Amino acid sequence: MIYLASGALVGDIGTKVVAGIALCTALAYGGYKKRALNKSGAALSWVFGFLIILLCDLSWFLLILMFFVSAAAATKYKYKAKEKLGAAEERLGARSWENVLANGMSPLLFVISEFVHPGAVFLAGYLGAVSTAMADTLSSEIGLTSKSHPWLIINFRRVKPGTHGAISVKGTAASLVGCLVLGVLGWVLGMEASWTFLAIMLTCVVGGMVGCTLDSVLGAVFELKGKMSNSQVNLVSTIGGGLASIAVFFII
Repeated sequence: MIYLASGALVGDIGTKVVAGIALCTALAYGGYKKRALNKSGAALSWVFGFLIILLCDLSWFLLILMFFVSAAAATKYKYKAKEKLGAAEERLGARSWENVLANGMSPLLFVISEFVHPGAVFLAGYLGAVSTAMADTLSSEIGLTSKSHPWLIINFRRVKPGTHGAISVKGTAASLVGCLVLGVLGWVLGMEASWTFLAIMLTCVVGGMVGCTLDSVLGAVFELKGKMSNSQVNLVSTIGGGLASIAVFFII
């Protein structure tokens, strides 16, 4: 902070502020116009996106942007068919502030942790949290389009599509692909120069799949019985996925 007077830090912060305002405004406005977000969701996504850019850098923002775009596309995919099943997202798939908070709070906490105590460990947590959000959303939205009925994760009995805690081969495959995509993006962006390609892929895949599995278990055990809301399940599972990735970080 003592270098503020010389302008060494001002330029960096100034660039982040300008880039953050421009990119987050475009994201929030575009998401609202495309009905991927409602007004409250757009407002909170702007705040979260701006904080990510300001406290870390653009690469961290681009990673969660990939999740947002993929989640929006997956939600709109065969929406009418999902609607007939009674399992489609409300408001034509437009996510509210509650959805943004549930999926974005855990990544933001790792961003704040990285800002306060810089170190790759919190990047691992961030990758795991975002990968969990990606895996869970793709698993749910793509899995709903499966021709066969899914299984309940705790007993593997066939259940109706859209049942909390249900899993399918198609949905699980989609979640794995989502984690791999984030891993490749993280590698291309050079988010941690000291990590090998395998290390960043394992961080995303293990964290994302562990978090997604935790989401399904919580959904079957608690959400299905009305003891937890979907937002609460998402928040806990993204934290769990982040912690799983941190464990991977220490192991490898």
